[in-house]
Amino acid sequence: MSKRKLPSDEVLCDLYVNQNKNAGEIAKMYGVKYRGNVIVKLRKMGVEIRQDKGENHHNWKGGRTGKGDNYIGIWMPDHERADNQGYVYEHTLIAEKKYGRLPNKSEVVHHINLDKHNNDEDNLYLCDYIKHTKLHRSIDRMIRPLLEKGIIRFDEVLGEYIIN
Repeated sequence: MSKRKLPSDEVLCDLYVNQNKNAGEIAKMYGVKYRGNVIVKLRKMGVEIRQDKGENHHNWKGGRTGKGDNYIGIWMPDHERADNQGYVYEHTLIAEKKYGRLPNKSEVVHHINLDKHNNDEDNLYLCDYIKHTKLHRSIDRMIRPLLEKGIIRFDEVLGEYIIN
């Protein structure tokens, strides 16, 4: 526990239950470094801990987040393609708008310029998995001639191909 002390059980319960403060806010108010200390004390008091989601989550950043696979997720928990955290891939939403329908399960949204963060409508192409594989193989076939002609090279420091 931090050197600073949490308020009395009565005050803590009032802050969390009645004033709807989250554990992080309470910890900050009392100079406690770890919000988990607030949660532990509330649990010991028998208070049910909220599983805050969306705007109420302590780490909310506006509903747009990186999904860890270089794609962008948009908070839309009621969308049929929402994952278990309530996010839908942004490129799926843009393709849905562009094509007037949700891509079916056998389709892939291809990023034309290969930048998974560029979800401009003009950068997205809807195709099946076979076509998508062919698209990426066609890019792979271009690498060797570009290397041989000296147009691109591999930079070991950066760990990527760059234009000469």
